[in-house]
Amino acid sequence: SVYRVVRATGLELDQRSRDYAQVVYLGLFALTALMMTLSTLEVRASVGKVSMKVKEEGFTLVHLDRLLMHYGPERTAEARKTLADYAKAVVDEDWPLMRQGAPDGSPRVYELLARLNGTLGELPETHGGLVDRMLEDLNDLEQLHDDRIIAASDTRLPGLFWWLIGALVAAVCAMAGVLIVRPVGFIFLGVKLTAVALMISFLTVVDGPFRGETAVSAQPILYAIEYLSAANGK
Repeated sequence: SVYRVVRATGLELDQRSRDYAQVVYLGLFALTALMMTLSTLEVRASVGKVSMKVKEEGFTLVHLDRLLMHYGPERTAEARKTLADYAKAVVDEDWPLMRQGAPDGSPRVYELLARLNGTLGELPETHGGLVDRMLEDLNDLEQLHDDRIIAASDTRLPGLFWWLIGALVAAVCAMAGVLIVRPVGFIFLGVKLTAVALMISFLTVVDGPFRGETAVSAQPILYAIEYLSAANGK
């Protein structure tokens, strides 16, 4: 350890040097804590934004199905079935891929979106612009899907951040080895480093909106699936 090396070499600092070193030591520790706190807040904010997008996606699924029902259950039976298949594919195929951080979603989900787009485009327009409203909902659904896929792979802390945190912790330990002259001082250092370790553990758990115990839930999509199944008489 740095402490043993310093003691073995007999390296001693004069009072002025110790004062400067103490300021650097406290500054490094404060910078580490500040970075961890800001990063935690940023990650939680990102997860909150993605959660809102998923809720919007579930709402759009239900709203689009209601427009299809209003247009005519018989004439839109195929489109409504495709919409229900899309919602199920999102949960069954998209979600596992997003947990792995895959940059692309399920090919079947894209296929169902394209099929739904073609089916709606073939419907004759009626009074009230129902088809246009349905196509707007579908465009929103496609955008929400793309936002979710992007969030799964892009809203993570960069590797450089973890290297910087590791370097700061190492620098804090090195400065502590030079400054601390009594073993009891390392007890307080241990408490500080334990707090940093807990923050790092928490960041590791929440880093990535679709990973860990705090991952974004697919519950809004599941609610939409339940609604679509009931509306389709399944």
